[in-house]
Amino acid sequence: MEALNQRHEAERAARKAKERAQREKQKTQRKQNITDVSCCIIVLIAAGVGAFFALNKDTTTITQIFITQLYDPPSEAECRAITRNEIIAGQVDLDNTVLDMSFDITISSGCEITTPQV
Repeated sequence: MEALNQRHEAERAARKAKERAQREKQKTQRKQNITDVSCCIIVLIAAGVGAFFALNKDTTTITQIFITQLYDPPSEAECRAITRNEIIAGQVDLDNTVLDMSFDITISSGCEITTPQV
């Protein structure tokens, strides 16, 4: 009877060891699968970025788009009119916006101003 109990205990221990080994193998396999999928995603992203830059070699047109002036610069007479807050040709249809500007100026002690600032 005791030999039979020992045999059952040995079989139970062997089954538990086998189940534990299978769980560890499954856990290792899952980790490997996650690593493989992560590597594939990284490779695909790198390939996409590489293809993007390889296909977009002509960046001069993009630069030219941003540098192109939308309007001709104002003439000297128009600049004087702008400083007097007058509307110049082409601005009649634009909304009139009033802007206020203020400055806080702090002069440190012991500072000597030799030329008038105003």
